[in-house]
Amino acid sequence: MKLDDRMFEGIIIATDIKGRNKVRFCESIRRRENLLTQQGFTIHDKVMFLTKLNKEAGLRYAVDCEFTHSDSKNVVLKALSKYDELAKRELILKEIANRPKRNTDITEKDLELVLEQL
Repeated sequence: MKLDDRMFEGIIIATDIKGRNKVRFCESIRRRENLLTQQGFTIHDKVMFLTKLNKEAGLRYAVDCEFTHSDSKNVVLKALSKYDELAKRELILKEIANRPKRNTDITEKDLELVLEQL
C-alpha cells in the first residue's frame, strides 16, 4: 500500500451492513452519501474540508471536529494511525534507499589474500 496524493472534499464516517465503522473519503460528499446509503451503510457523521485535502491532512483536520456519533472520533484516530505508520514506513524505505552503497566487488588481490589464508 502506498500513500495517496488524491484530493478530497470531505469524509463520511459510516457503519457497513456487517456493523464495522469506516471512514470514507469523498471527492463529492453528496454522491458518496447516496452511494453508501444504497449499499446499506448507516451514515453517522460527515466532515467537509475548507479546501480539498489529501487523506492524511483530511484525517488530521477531522480529528478536531465535533462529531454527533460517539465512536466517530475513535474511527478517525484509528484511520490516522494507519496513515502515520504508512508514512513512517515510506520514510524509512527512502532513508535506506539513500544510504551510500557498499562496494562489494572483490578485487583479484583481495581474492588472492583470502585464498592464501585458506
